[in-house]
Amino acid sequence: MKKTIAIMLTCLLATNAMPAQNNVEMDRTDICKENYRTLFGREALTGEGTDPEMMAILQKFIFGEVFTTGDLTLKQREMITCITLATMQTLPQLKAHAAAALNVGVTPEELRETMYLTAPFIGFPKMLNAVGAINEVFAGRGIDLPLPGQTTVTEESRHATGEEIQQRLYPGGISGAMDGVPGDPRRGHCTMPSVHRLPCSHKGPEDHRGRWQRTITRRQPCQDIQDKGRQETA
Repeated sequence: MKKTIAIMLTCLLATNAMPAQNNVEMDRTDICKENYRTLFGREALTGEGTDPEMMAILQKFIFGEVFTTGDLTLKQREMITCITLATMQTLPQLKAHAAAALNVGVTPEELRETMYLTAPFIGFPKMLNAVGAINEVFAGRGIDLPLPGQTTVTEESRHATGEEIQQRLYPGGISGAMDGVPGDPRRGHCTMPSVHRLPCSHKGPEDHRGRWQRTITRRQPCQDIQDKGRQETA
């Protein structure tokens, strides 16, 4: 009897769950269409084109699910999307989402600065490719180029300002990593590894190159090494 009741409850729960799944599917579809219309100004899930099935999968997943995760605004989501596309160098998609970013309130200056910020991470050539792509979007919108400058530092203040920002974002993280780096501009002198030669105890194929190996034992200021060199040559 208990087994029969358990089976009946299982069937009942499964039956009740089916409409919920259909509702979720309808919600996802509706949300996808609404987001797509807001971002791109046209309709999603049209069934047109050479690959309508894949486009339906893509559009429902991205604009019906991913774009509903968390509490980010559409403006924030599009800025993140543009950074990602710039990093991957998928420039046709970057152009589409740059236009979408403008549609949801990202200013041209914000979008350009977002691209500029990728330079230390993806390299200047890729950053320039991304900037070229969004400039095409700006030109198509009738936005005058070049955009107004956003510089806030001078040659004299840039190091101090940058370090202050780094300390605020990553306390002790980035500046600490500069300790001991040759040519550290913060300290006005460089440091170099102190190199000593020790007998090589390894016997192997490279022995014909010599029985000495180079080891780095500590770091010392360049001035110390220069003074030592003068004493040895005197």
